[in-house]
Amino acid sequence: MIKKIFNGRTTRKSFFLLTTGPLLFISFQFPSFLDITVNFIIFISYFMILCKRRLNDANINIAEPRMHSRLNMILLLSKKSYPYENKFGRKPKF
Repeated sequence: MIKKIFNGRTTRKSFFLLTTGPLLFISFQFPSFLDITVNFIIFISYFMILCKRRLNDANINIAEPRMHSRLNMILLLSKKSYPYENKFGRKPKF
């Protein structure tokens, strides 16, 4: 089951909806959320799983050494989806 969580693919649209939506909701409801708390650490791990799934959708392995700068990471996360089935799974429907 854990393998399914880490090895899937996530489209650009669902990635940005799944990251910005909960972050905005939680930060408005609980302004102290952005302090280093257990909730913040859980959100960071959730965000890292989504980043890995987003890179899988663009057919990029996270172990590749070309992800050094923050700008490069933003460009990779907004890269167009690989249109066919790749080694990470089938193309997502949403």
